[in-house]
Amino acid sequence: MDIGSFSEEQVKAHELKESFSKPMNIDDLNVRTEAKYSEAPIKIGFTSLDRMACPLLPGTLLVLAGSPGSRKSFMSLMMHIETVRQGKMAAYLPLEMTRDEHARRIIGLTCSSWAPMDKEDHHRAMIAIDKHGPAASAYTAGVWEVPHQMGENPTPKYVLEWIKQRVDDGYRTVTVDPFSMISWAGGKDQHSHEHDFVCAARSIADSSKATVCIVAHTTKNGETIQGTATLTRIADSVLIMGMYSDHCQVLRPGGARIEEKVDLMTYIDKSRYGSGVGINLAYEFVSDSPTLKEMGIAEMKRKNGRK
Repeated sequence: MDIGSFSEEQVKAHELKESFSKPMNIDDLNVRTEAKYSEAPIKIGFTSLDRMACPLLPGTLLVLAGSPGSRKSFMSLMMHIETVRQGKMAAYLPLEMTRDEHARRIIGLTCSSWAPMDKEDHHRAMIAIDKHGPAASAYTAGVWEVPHQMGENPTPKYVLEWIKQRVDDGYRTVTVDPFSMISWAGGKDQHSHEHDFVCAARSIADSSKATVCIVAHTTKNGETIQGTATLTRIADSVLIMGMYSDHCQVLRPGGARIEEKVDLMTYIDKSRYGSGVGINLAYEFVSDSPTLKEMGIAEMKRKNGRK
């Protein structure tokens, strides 16, 4: 092909067509597969969730959504903690709450106590932080903070560069919490910006051994995720969390069906690599603790047990 008389766009189109026309080399495929999937998945510690959703596989994009107070940030922090416990690096970018607030949550999760987060009794909180903080330092070290000089919510470019840098540095899980706090100002409409951001984040994850996790809010019905539909369309796993506080039939791991009080549900909205799409997993709160205990499969068809 003589490209001298063609425009730059025509040349790019031809090169793209040529690349699609090349047959796949199986040896190259094996090399790419080994490079990506030789990394073991991170286990969160919830047996059914790990098996049915496979949320922390390498090279994937996870969306973790829920309404305010649904414990979605606690779940994402549990994933952060488990990554470090399993000998890998984890990075967390909190955009709604401060770095200190998330550090106190991490300490509370690791010592199974609300005390480090007690805002009414500061003395109790300080005693708990002094006692349990050093043991949690490996987990809190991975929590970042947006520079104060930015003066506003970070731009998509800033967040994407942060994700890319963490992935390049070898972090195994990289979390942005929440998606809605990114500043989408610009010439295009917000959904176009969001679409471009999600596609870029998915591309970064796909070309790495990391799991990129985006924490998102749901709408008032608790079933629809706020923002661009691209979030759920191209994500590898989508989990929607919601409070329940009622009784329902729970299928326990051993096969027994028991009518039990459930505090929280995690709905597996999507999983490319798991078998549990459309399933609600039931959880209960551990007494006087921010930690959760997995109960089993909640036998209901609607997301988060909503009627």
